Amino acid sequence: MRKLIFTILILLPATTVLAATERLVTNSSDETEEGTLRVILQDACDTAGDDIIEFAETRLSEIQINFKSPLVIPEDCQGTITMEGSDEVDTLLDGSKLTGGGKEAGDSCILNVYSDGHTVRNFSFLNNEKGAGVCLFGRDNIVEENRFGATQAGEEQPNRYGIVVSDVFTEDYPDMNGSGNSIRANTVGPNDYQGIWVEASDVLIGGDSFEEDRNVIQGNGEGGVFVVGDETTSVHITHNTISDNGVDALGVDLNDNGISLNDLTDEDSGPNMMINFLDHLQVFPLVPAPDGSERFWGWGVGLNGTHLELYSVSGEDVTSEIGHGGGDLHLSDILITDFTFEIQPGAPTLKDGDFLTALVFDDENNTSEFSMNIPVGDDADGDGVMDADEIGGATGSLADSADSDDDGLPDPAEDRNRNGVWDEDLGETSAYLADSDEDGLSDWHEIHGDGVYDEGADANPLIDDTDGDGLLDGAEDANQNGVWETYLGETSPLLSDSDQDGIADPSDNCPAVYNPDQEDWYCQS
Repeated sequence: MRKLIFTILILLPATTVLAATERLVTNSSDETEEGTLRVILQDACDTAGDDIIEFAETRLSEIQINFKSPLVIPEDCQGTITMEGSDEVDTLLDGSKLTGGGKEAGDSCILNVYSDGHTVRNFSFLNNEKGAGVCLFGRDNIVEENRFGATQAGEEQPNRYGIVVSDVFTEDYPDMNGSGNSIRANTVGPNDYQGIWVEASDVLIGGDSFEEDRNVIQGNGEGGVFVVGDETTSVHITHNTISDNGVDALGVDLNDNGISLNDLTDEDSGPNMMINFLDHLQVFPLVPAPDGSERFWGWGVGLNGTHLELYSVSGEDVTSEIGHGGGDLHLSDILITDFTFEIQPGAPTLKDGDFLTALVFDDENNTSEFSMNIPVGDDADGDGVMDADEIGGATGSLADSADSDDDGLPDPAEDRNRNGVWDEDLGETSAYLADSDEDGLSDWHEIHGDGVYDEGADANPLIDDTDGDGLLDGAEDANQNGVWETYLGETSPLLSDSDQDGIADPSDNCPAVYNPDQEDWYCQS
């Protein structure tokens, strides 16, 4: 018997990788015309598949598009867009004709990105006085190698903001939360307000390589990078130049409130968990190397398990009113272990008179504000204030004592910018007077030893009568130990009516006992 053999062929569909469609912009108008960037971008988003939008060859010295309304990559874009400026000439995206905006950071942007996975590269975003160059509301987008506020040749044409990353639309569109966006290798500035404004989590500003990934964020009138929003975390600001952003503008500002002073435990919520900046770093000169070059060794104290990036400080920032950053030239990456770290001799290259600052970030990439600017040079007492600035006597701290006035507060806790001068207008207490306001209470007892005046909990070390009741703080805290002890008959330096009976302390017959009718027998114990 013959056997019938059946062969069954199973045909599997081949996996096809579709190449991105390349589209050329040939028309620099912003009208609804063939070949314009606006029309090509809309058509690319209306058609399934990924697209690369480039510019045709040109004999023009530059390509300039003046937008009458914002350019948009919509939330329903069918595929990803890679949008690149010309590789021959500067491609200027001009927002001078845009109207509206100016109320919120994300208003009236030249380019709004509402969807995910797009790349914007090699453009100059200019002249949007009421809004930003690019606003990222979608996720996982890349903004790289662009210029915000100046042309390729360096001609300044500022926007209000450079780049805005925002989760403002999440209430209606939960996935439109601004997360995962990457901003690298851009020149951001000058712009009138902040260079980069972020209210979204998991955002990368910079990258692994200072040489290749850094953003140069300079010349922005109100600051470099601002991170806001109570639930904003993991904004990683790494390996950038963020400097020269104005005499009273921070390089990095968490919470848009100026320098956020450190606490002891760093158990905070808010933008980037309000991670502490580096609070102590000293750099000392060593015996010169055999070739005669200067050598320095440094050490510092920080929270365990955090990392830091060390930067030099530009001359403009050294003389600014802030005294915290910005970071001009990246010098070193350092891991903090056992709460301390070292800067080894020869790495980085330093010289006497340099100033250093640092950014700190944790394992979740929450990045701090810049530390105060730290001078490099001789410091015999190891207090972080250079010997040359500690003049001693009646007007200066001592070069051979880390607590010159012996009040229990180290000199750098009182002279917070470590310039050897008592800057009372900056809230500093005196490093050479134990009782700065001469009220009978030492500075240590007024602020309870942490170096920071907490209104409502501490007596003010710069005002001799904190509660304004006419009694010196040291007279109210009679034993001058920083504790209000009613059983000793003390009144509170923080309350003008200590017993809250409606009678101010100086007029109260027994100010530590509630006695609204001022009856003498109430005062008898």
